[in-house]
Amino acid sequence: MSGAASAAAARWRQVLTPGHRISANGFFLPLWRYELGKRAPNYELAAALGKVLGVPAAYFYAARDEEADLLRLFHRLPADARRKLLQNLRAHGASD
Repeated sequence: MSGAASAAAARWRQVLTPGHRISANGFFLPLWRYELGKRAPNYELAAALGKVLGVPAAYFYAARDEEADLLRLFHRLPADARRKLLQNLRAHGASD
C-alpha cells in the first residue's frame, strides 16, 4: 500500500471502529471489510460519514495527514472566514 493509500486507510480506521455497522441505502455493511482494506468506500459513503463527523468527503482521500487536517479545519470555518482565508492565500501567491 502506498503512503497516500496508507494515510487514507488510517483515517478510515479512525472513524470505522471494529464491530460497528453502518447503513448505506438501507443495507448494513460490516465495517471490517473497510478496516482491512478489502473494500474501498465509494464517494457517497464518504460524504455520508463526513456529514455525520463534520468533515468533507475529501478528508478521507487526502494523501497526507497535513492535507486532511487542513480540509477538516477549513470545512469547520464559517463561510465568510473561508472566503477571507482564500483571498489571503491568493494574495500571497498561493494560487495557480
